[in-house]
Amino acid sequence: MPQQDANLPQLLEAHIETAGQQIKRELFRESIQRADLELVIEQRFRKQAGRLHRNGSKVYTFKTIFGTVAVPRIRLRQSVNGKSLLPSADAWQTPQQVFLTQGLRDAVCDGLLNQTTTQTLESIEERAGETDLIARSIILKIVRQEGFTLPIIIITAYNDKKIFL
Repeated sequence: MPQQDANLPQLLEAHIETAGQQIKRELFRESIQRADLELVIEQRFRKQAGRLHRNGSKVYTFKTIFGTVAVPRIRLRQSVNGKSLLPSADAWQTPQQVFLTQGLRDAVCDGLLNQTTTQTLESIEERAGETDLIARSIILKIVRQEGFTLPIIIITAYNDKKIFL
């Protein structure tokens, strides 16, 4: 326990916030692993029983509003042709390397409504308790992808004026 003084509430709050983010990451990891296992079991016992064999796992990265979560996903091998499969990649339609969750995408878009890209990046990293969660260029890519559902706001870098389009 830290020293009992005027800083104690702030110190405890910071430690509990950090622990909370770590717990969220672990809960997410465990939930994804369970869903992956259920998908594999369903697939193996549905119509392809005996023709699919477990072939290790492959670590996959999820970027969430509470930080980066690396999750080992089950890889299968077809005994007929030796082809390797990742059932969760097909079912969840995840990109090959990194998946940005909708919560993170929403936080980026919400932040850009009244902050610059740099301020948005800093607030997301602070909330997640992780530096280098995403690159500044990723923020711009998210806005381009999600842009059809957002009002267009341009914040000029030199004086933070907002221009609505």
